[in-house]
Amino acid sequence: MSTTIGENLSNTIYNVKKLIGRGFNDIPKKTSNVPFKVKQGTNNRVHIPINHKNGTKSYYPEEITAMILHKVKKIAQNSLGTTIKSAVITVPSHFHNSERQAIKDSGVIAGLNILRIISEPTAVAISYGLYRNKPQERKIIIFDLGASNLNVSLCVIEDGIVEVLATEGIDIGGDDFDNMLIEHCVQDFLQKTGINIHTNITSIIKLDVECERAKKVLSISHQTTIKIDNLYETKDYNCPITREKFEELCLPLFKQVLLPLESIFNELDISKLEIHDIVLVGGSSRIPKIREMIRDFFNGKEPNCTLDPEEVVVTGAAVQAAILNTLEPYNEILERCLVVDIIPRTIGMEIADGIMRKIFPKFTNFPCKKELSFTTYSDSAVNPRILIYEGEELMAKDNKLLGKYELRGFIPAPRGIPEIIVTIGVDCDGIVYLSGINKVGGYMKPIIVKEEKENLLQEEIERMAKDFENN
Repeated sequence: MSTTIGENLSNTIYNVKKLIGRGFNDIPKKTSNVPFKVKQGTNNRVHIPINHKNGTKSYYPEEITAMILHKVKKIAQNSLGTTIKSAVITVPSHFHNSERQAIKDSGVIAGLNILRIISEPTAVAISYGLYRNKPQERKIIIFDLGASNLNVSLCVIEDGIVEVLATEGIDIGGDDFDNMLIEHCVQDFLQKTGINIHTNITSIIKLDVECERAKKVLSISHQTTIKIDNLYETKDYNCPITREKFEELCLPLFKQVLLPLESIFNELDISKLEIHDIVLVGGSSRIPKIREMIRDFFNGKEPNCTLDPEEVVVTGAAVQAAILNTLEPYNEILERCLVVDIIPRTIGMEIADGIMRKIFPKFTNFPCKKELSFTTYSDSAVNPRILIYEGEELMAKDNKLLGKYELRGFIPAPRGIPEIIVTIGVDCDGIVYLSGINKVGGYMKPIIVKEEKENLLQEEIERMAKDFENN
């Protein structure tokens, strides 16, 4: 039995989503409204200390995500009256290697077999294609603005086949809009009372809940009031807020949501007039100003808001799960459904002089793999490393480091003699992998590829999964 876990899972704990799969030095610097502490553990790992049974226990972001997955699994099991063993999980399209791997690790810890990880806009395109199953080709823009990020994809749909042509994303979403309101209220409260509640976690959490409510109300009304009893000790707080004021506060962020759209049309030789449909999904796509800006960007073309923004991602993941589940009975519609996804950024390796050699250009279809042949630069070289990067810059150091891979098991030989054949690929989940063979004098020996990573080790995952099962 398979189930699906869509964007609402990740959005449940927005800041954990922004921590998962990242080293401590890579986490977002904007943490003023984070309702928990973040600490640096061994190997640059992120730890979140939580009060637990009269003490403090530290958790990895993967463990907390696993708790959410486990809870969702129990809810699904109670609703369906059966055991859930497998899942398809959706992630932002711009999630990189470590983030996708961390999500898979969380699933394993929660006792789930992860059938596939797919991008959220791709899941939306699957849903769209299912509801509008027409033989003629249609080009659509998926604009997915959720709680913590924005994903934009250009897709072609024809007779059940979904082909992603381009995808872009940024870490901006509804929680960032909430934070602008929170900051406004903090300053307003300071001006009225002389009390700075910026570091008071209890007050910030109260504001967070009420500001999110106000944001939603302002999507259907022109004015509301942020009202909180005992915001700080016995002091109450009352602040009228208009839609115009909310838009003024968030305008710098609103302007950024057009950047992924601009990037896609700048990179591809395609006109806005060729787009048949602009599909808006994600809770924050309900904001009137956002819809107005998108309409203006497409020269007055009305966006499609008919799909339920909260359910469409999950629906697409459910269809993908049904396609992957070989136990399901034959279904003609699912049989015709095919998804062709792409890598969001160029993947390459560092070569001489620190330059990045492109292996898979941006928007390459995956799964994919390529063989590379090279040799050693010193006599009896042992354990050379390959550094894999993601990005569009010429110099490797200016791109995102995806992984460090050490090649072990070399036959000692003079420089230039060994022929090292390395296979680099991207699997169905969008995760990079390496394998290799060392050829010397007619002998061929497999190379052991040891990845230096900040993700959980296999033994850690197994231990956490066992603890989860026992608890």
